[in-house]
Amino acid sequence: MTGALAALAAANVARHAELDWRAQNDALSASRRLVARHAGPGGLPLGPLLAAAVPAVDALRSQTARAAMLLLQEAFLALGPGADGLAEAAVGALLRRAGELGVAGRPGWLAGAADAALAAAVCSLSEARVAGALLSGAGQRSAGARAKAAMHLDGCLAGARGARLAAHPGALSQALGRKRVCNEDILGCMLERLAAAAAGFLEEGSADARAAGRRLIWRLARLAGGREGFARLLARAPGGPERTRRAIESLDACMGPEGLMSL
Repeated sequence: MTGALAALAAANVARHAELDWRAQNDALSASRRLVARHAGPGGLPLGPLLAAAVPAVDALRSQTARAAMLLLQEAFLALGPGADGLAEAAVGALLRRAGELGVAGRPGWLAGAADAALAAAVCSLSEARVAGALLSGAGQRSAGARAKAAMHLDGCLAGARGARLAAHPGALSQALGRKRVCNEDILGCMLERLAAAAAGFLEEGSADARAAGRRLIWRLARLAGGREGFARLLARAPGGPERTRRAIESLDACMGPEGLMSL
């Protein structure tokens, strides 16, 4: 473990001309073996090693970048909420990669590997941490990265914790009158940020981002207890009344007699 950590740390500060990419790849492979054998209760403290591997996601060599993505994916699945400390840095790097387009204008295999690692983060890390990291990534300059953030945010609210709160929407709607919405079971303190982000996704050029935004609006309205609760979440959202109006119209379209969704 000490050797792999040293090699990754050296690669992170080395110039491109001085980078020993073979040593970096060997360190990533050794890290994957450590995660497979020593993750979990009573295992080695893998946090510093995984944090040192995050910069390799942006490596110029595709083999190195893919190895780093696989390492993060396996670490998320093996450690679960124990890898929450990686969420901010890892999710941001993975979003940048997942939003990249190939020469034909379509996502390449590296984007697919990054997308799989993001899906593992959404399934394994605590919702609050991964949603906070995805909300930060929703402000990236890359339209592809923003679309991926929208789709994985939708996955955060579609998980088991979201289903449990959706079964009791009134419990959450009672908190909407407070200055801050707090519910540790799922994203409570982030509901207003999520509503503002969902409304913003409706203005994206990507059809995938707009579709994810509409699903997010419906899920948030369900958690907030209905249309009025969702409107209160948007009361302090940036973008003005025009953005709020579009979000409410999107929700009404989902809830109408011809809509595909129902509260």
